[in-house]
Amino acid sequence: MVKVEENPLINIVSFEGNSEIDDDTLAKEVELKERTIYTRAACRPTCRRILAVYRRSGFFGARVEPKIIRLPQNRVNLVFEIDEGASTSIASINFIGNEAFSDWTLRNVITTGESAWWKFFSSSDNYDPDRLNYDKELLRRYYLKNGFADFRVSRPPPNWRPMEKASSSPSRWRKARSTPWARL
Repeated sequence: MVKVEENPLINIVSFEGNSEIDDDTLAKEVELKERTIYTRAACRPTCRRILAVYRRSGFFGARVEPKIIRLPQNRVNLVFEIDEGASTSIASINFIGNEAFSDWTLRNVITTGESAWWKFFSSSDNYDPDRLNYDKELLRRYYLKNGFADFRVSRPPPNWRPMEKASSSPSRWRKARSTPWARL
């Protein structure tokens, strides 16, 4: 005798615990939609995509856990429980090896900035690897424009340290130094 059990149908997809990123933005990343078949295998990449959205926004401590609520007639409500964690900010930017331009000049070339209390509306002080790659290109162009053909930008791994105000959870980390480094 073979017993066949059908995968349930998704009734509703919802998000809990997200205050920094709205439901509409997260819904665009979710491949599992209402009235589609739910499988655990399809849920894993969706969780990774939600985490990627949070990481792009500077929330590297975010966690996502899918929960299903069983309903009658082989249906489920899919709830993504999100723990956003603290945003990862940049404490300082240091340039090493630059002799032709001051650090202040180079800081005005890049889009990433250091954290400060008056930048609460800005996201330029959140750690974003894509933005750092863009800053690397901006620095390369700036040096080329100013006559430095033999120039390269290298970026060492960032220096992480725990946040002072974070909870005792080991998943809370703060960006200590995130630096596009210039070497001539």
